[in-house]
Amino acid sequence: MYSCFFIGHRDAPSTLQQKLDETVDYLWRRCGVTEFIVGHHGNFDNMAASAVEKAKAYNPELDAYLLLETYMPHRRVYLPGGFDHYFLPDGIETVHPRYAMEKANRMMLRQCDYLVAYVTRDGGNSAKIMRSARRQEKEGLRIINLATDAFPPK
Repeated sequence: MYSCFFIGHRDAPSTLQQKLDETVDYLWRRCGVTEFIVGHHGNFDNMAASAVEKAKAYNPELDAYLLLETYMPHRRVYLPGGFDHYFLPDGIETVHPRYAMEKANRMMLRQCDYLVAYVTRDGGNSAKIMRSARRQEKEGLRIINLATDAFPPK
């Protein structure tokens, strides 16, 4: 059982949806990924969530997790359609809200087997996370950057 996390620019183009669908399909059918963790900020996250939801239609055994980066002890969490669970990284409640998203993303890199990314520029949180991910490739993290990598293989 493997897990996959997604990171990408908020303004990712909608034309990326098909490539995301194919990548998620490949990961669960060929690589054994059964857990998909998705954020909730911007177009890339929305498309990733949609791709996972489509895959779940073929394999209901897949789990979709919504990554939360803010600890809200007095608020109930409502999961959007398609998500089975939410994931709140341990210790995130001690992180200042301004830095919580980056911290949560970095924590996910250490816990996942695959990272599906869409990073086209050097600025922003997605680029920072990609740089961290590249350092973790030596430790077994498998990275697929849909902006540059020819994936999935045919």
